[in-house]
Formats: sequence, C-alpha cells, structure tokens
Amino acid sequence: MTAERWPARRQAAVVATAAAVGCLPTARLVTRAVAGADIEQLGDGKPGAANVRQTIGLGPALFVMGVDVAKGYTVGAWARRRGANAHLVGAASLAPVLTHVAVAGGQGAATALGASFAMDTPVMVAVGVPLVLGTLAKHHAVSVILAAFALGPVRWAWRRDPAAGWALGIAGVLTSARLRGPRGSAQPLSPRTAWSRFWLDRDP
Repeated sequence: MTAERWPARRQAAVVATAAAVGCLPTARLVTRAVAGADIEQLGDGKPGAANVRQTIGLGPALFVMGVDVAKGYTVGAWARRRGANAHLVGAASLAPVLTHVAVAGGQGAATALGASFAMDTPVMVAVGVPLVLGTLAKHHAVSVILAAFALGPVRWAWRRDPAAGWALGIAGVLTSARLRGPRGSAQPLSPRTAWSRFWLDRDP
C-alpha cells in the first residue's frame, strides 16, 4: 500500500501513536524502579539518561537511553517500511520528540537520534562522524542537534526530498528544550545565557 492511498484516519492514527509513545517517562520509571526515588529530586533534576547515569548508574542509564532512542525510531521506521510518504514519516518521527520534551520533560536528544535514523538512516550514517566525535567530546546532546540540523540540507541535496524540513523541526524542538534552561532558573535569555545553555547545558 502506498502512502498516497493511506486514508487520513490511518495517517492520523500513526502520528497519534508516535506522540503517545513519546510521552513515556522512561527516566522517571527506571529511577523509581531501581532506586525508589524521583529523578527530578536527584542530580540536576533532568529526567534523562545523563542524570540517571550520574545519580543511579551506567546500566540504568543505558537502558533509559535505549528505550528513548526506540521511542523516536519505532513508529517512524515502521511507517517508512510500510510505504508511507516522507511527510508522514517525518510527522511520525517528529511527534515523539515533541511529546518527550513537552510531556515527559526530557531534553529529547536520545529520542531525536532515533527519530532522525527513522527518517533517513543512510543520511544519518553520512553525518555520523561529527555526531560520534561530539559524543566522545562529551557534547552528545549538542552533536545530536547539529546532526538533526544537517540532516535536512544533506537529505535535500542528496535526494531532493520535499520532506527534508521535518528534520529541521526536530532540531528546532531540541534547541528550544536546550535553551529553556535549568529547572527553576529565572535568568533572562541573553546571547551569553543562550550560548551557555546550548553548549554547556547550564546558566553562566
């Protein structure tokens, strides 16, 4: 079945399912199960794999990261393999990133990584070198954002794909989550603060 013949109801169901998957609060559930604690009361308070690693341990953090990557990848990749058009795949990839940030409260790097691979695995492999180097330099989240920004233009140049803009949507959501600052921060968003939050994930 080609995407053009998918009824609107089925397309809406795919995007809604992807959005619902993104709401899963992985870090909160794992921290509660392993340590009997609230992840928002530990470390920097962020419900993500990095805080789980720092406060609970590497094993639980890797599990959180794996589940969050799968949240971004599964529905979009399933739709692509079933013949969905690029716009539907893009929407199904962006939706879990958006709900992960808005509902689960995370910054979305792992979910966005899965979503980007769901949209276009070969292009993500092509832009993977700076992603790996950035991760090794301990700037994983920033590297994912830059890879998502690169995915759209590279995809357009490589495939002339009209749906390449969905990747920029993912990058935009990640950037917004990064710039909102630490929990409880009342510091106004100045250029200096924006840079510190984006690059260092903290207020100056």
